[in-house]
This record gives sequence, C-alpha cells and structure tokens, in this order.
Amino acid sequence: MSAGGIKMWDTATGAELRRLIGPEQYVGCLALSQDGKLLATGGPDGTVFLWDVRSGKFREQLLKDKGWIRSVCFSPDGRTLVAGRQNPNPDGQGSPDHAIVWSIDPEWLEEKR
Repeated sequence: MSAGGIKMWDTATGAELRRLIGPEQYVGCLALSQDGKLLATGGPDGTVFLWDVRSGKFREQLLKDKGWIRSVCFSPDGRTLVAGRQNPNPDGQGSPDHAIVWSIDPEWLEEKR
C-alpha cells in the first residue's frame, strides 16, 4: 500500500467510497469477508493485515514473516482466514510453501474498535 492507502470504489458511479489508511504495505493480494465487514491484505514482505471496511481503520497485523503472502481467503462464515505463503528461499531450502490459518473472533474484533 502506498501512502495513498487502499481505495474502494463504487463500480456503478466510479466514485471513491472509502480510503483505508494504515501501515505501509505493498498489497499483493486481498480478500473481503462475505459480510463485507473485514478486508485482509497480504504482500511480499510477509505481512497479513486486517482492516475494518466500514470505518476504514487498520485493525491488526496478523503476521510478519519471511516469504511472500500470495493469497488470503476468508471462510464463508468469516470466522477463519487463510493465507498462502511462498517459501522465501529460491533454492527450496528452509521452510516449504504453506498455508497459515487464523480463527477470527467477532467479539475480539468488537473490542478492538
């Protein structure tokens, strides 16, 4: 993410709806929860961020690890988030590519508001 943040647009009108401003991150992937309340982003610096879409506020850094976060996905009920991480070593040595799973507790998120 650049200093301009993550921009959300109305596809019908082309108007900017909201801008999410938070920590610097090159966003390589993102996922919106099915209820539209949360946005997860991942990038090549190994970070996974969680955002409150309604308020536009950064909520939590879930991961800072070596390796590129190539994908993020919420479960249909929004209570689980999965990130796919690529092995940071081009020679294949070290930890293999893998998925990281978080349980997302709605009460915890309410407390963070």
